[in-house]
Amino acid sequence: MGNRKTVSTQKVNLMCPEHWIYTAPLRLRSLFRRPQVDQDLDEEIRDHLERRTEEYVAQGLSPERAYRRAPTASGADVAFMSATV
Repeated sequence: MGNRKTVSTQKVNLMCPEHWIYTAPLRLRSLFRRPQVDQDLDEEIRDHLERRTEEYVAQGLSPERAYRRAPTASGADVAFMSATV
């Protein structure tokens, strides 16, 4: 029964006006300005990987090894996304 309560709460949250007020502009932007959204995502991923690389260099890894390790240490999603960039 615990799962039912969680599912029903999620449905209620998806139906509340606040949810749509927040998500509708984002979805419209994704639909009509796809190249800009892709570019923004690419920049965000690149920035994340650069920061992770800098952290590894500060810990004593060589820049090359830190660069190779950054995507794998960031999780499968970032590694997958960085491969598609």
